[in-house]
Amino acid sequence: MKYKNPQFLRWFAILLFLFFLVVFRNINIGIDGYYFLAKFQYSKNLFEPHHLLHHQIYFNLSEIINFISSFIFKWNFDYTFQALNALFFVFALLEFHKIRQIIIQKSDFFSVSIVAFSGVGIRYATDVEVYIFPLFLSLAGTYKVFQYFEKSNILNFLMGSFLVCFAILNHQLHFIWWLVLTFFILKKYLFNFKIIGIHFIISLFVPLIYWSVSNDLGYNFGDYVLYDYKNGSANTSFSWKNLFLICVNFPRTFLFFNEIFFVNFFYLILAIPILIVLFFTVYRIKKTVIYELKFNEYQKIIFALLLSILAFVLFSHGNYEFMVAVPFLVILLLPDVSASKVQDKFMLIIALFLWNFIFLLYPFHTKDLKGLTYYYEAYEKNPHKIFIVKDGYLLRNYVYFKKGIENPKNIITKFEKKIVDNYLNKGYEIFTDYPNEEPLNRRSFMQSREDFIEKYKFKEVYKFNTFLGEKRIYQLQHK
Repeated sequence: MKYKNPQFLRWFAILLFLFFLVVFRNINIGIDGYYFLAKFQYSKNLFEPHHLLHHQIYFNLSEIINFISSFIFKWNFDYTFQALNALFFVFALLEFHKIRQIIIQKSDFFSVSIVAFSGVGIRYATDVEVYIFPLFLSLAGTYKVFQYFEKSNILNFLMGSFLVCFAILNHQLHFIWWLVLTFFILKKYLFNFKIIGIHFIISLFVPLIYWSVSNDLGYNFGDYVLYDYKNGSANTSFSWKNLFLICVNFPRTFLFFNEIFFVNFFYLILAIPILIVLFFTVYRIKKTVIYELKFNEYQKIIFALLLSILAFVLFSHGNYEFMVAVPFLVILLLPDVSASKVQDKFMLIIALFLWNFIFLLYPFHTKDLKGLTYYYEAYEKNPHKIFIVKDGYLLRNYVYFKKGIENPKNIITKFEKKIVDNYLNKGYEIFTDYPNEEPLNRRSFMQSREDFIEKYKFKEVYKFNTFLGEKRIYQLQHK
């Protein structure tokens, strides 16, 4: 029997999913997250070159949320930041659905569910990061441009062009999105000077706003735009390791996995039956679909977007967070699967949800993965000692978040013999965690072990347990 009000049921599911994301927020906030939260608390300047307007927009929205809810309770910035990411992730899913409808000419809530429960989507929809809001803007802009292709309503084009440009002002990664979309607009309307003129006039606002902010802050325009690349915050290079990381991270955008599998055998056992169900249901669905590698006009644009983003990721050390758009774009390229059995699609959705709940949402929400609070306690008890720790940037930003001290000089982010010897010769006490075993992750893969640490002796001063294993902090001395 069909439900009499499917629209109500859909909106109920959307609100339930939003509530679920907000409740299962990530308590293991990362390096950038604590820096962002510290900026919210202590800094008057919320502009960042790499994501120019993002913090100011989220700060203002957080203030509005707190004003509205002040008669009940006050939200901390980490709660509002994560709640806003969850909200804009849901908005991004709605825009994705509208684009999917244009491509296959029908509603497709199965595809929406696959993207909703994707690993990378859930990972950043529940975290303090800057990737969800600009993704929503780019998807919304793309939908409006596609609408213009369909109906030639100039208001759709104006809005689409504006939203894609506005996405760049919230993260520079979306310059790639703008570039691809601009290429296809030029290809389609090469001699339509009205459309081309409108698009480029709107696009001019991006450098104008950058120039205005850089001028106000006393920076050279070019230096400010490329600030993160010039000071080393955003690195680009090419190596076989980058290619390997893309091959690993691509499936992780759907099925999240990390070092949990290598430190907890129970999780590996849980993974096997879920993987069997996933592969079995994908196989059964694939049998009902006749797939031809022939894209329509819209899918050619989506395919170009996907390739361009992956190419950028390839030169950005295989950065997982830059792949947040991948599930959206991949699913938009797939054919209509409405002929598949409902049971198979339902089983696939459930298996995908269970995987990312068990291996991502639950541990990130309930477990202490890195032991950051223990490191901070050790630092507070020894404020004048030198700390050389593997997660040095994370500890630095956490100290900034907790105490308002930006870039504390006694937290060193890399174990270098010259620096270590210099501090020891000056009589400083050094605490470090470098002798600890490093779990298999992106950092340990990209960096080589410093063999010269064997030239020092280490006295254990702190020991504590995290979900990923036991950690120790040592006092470092000359042998």
